[in-house]
Amino acid sequence: MTSQPSRMRVVTSALQAAELILTDWPIEESEILTATKHALLKSLEGELSPGAARFALPYG
Repeated sequence: MTSQPSRMRVVTSALQAAELILTDWPIEESEILTATKHALLKSLEGELSPGAARFALPYG
């Protein structure tokens, strides 16, 4: 998903997901978005598996 609603984007890594969520996510800040950012950052730090972080994605 991108800020352009008619376009989809394939994300294949926690790093790509974090970049998308932090720079181009089309929804306003919310508890879900904050939790998603936290999970992705924990995954990048090696404290959470990429699979577990995926469950935090709003459309994961």
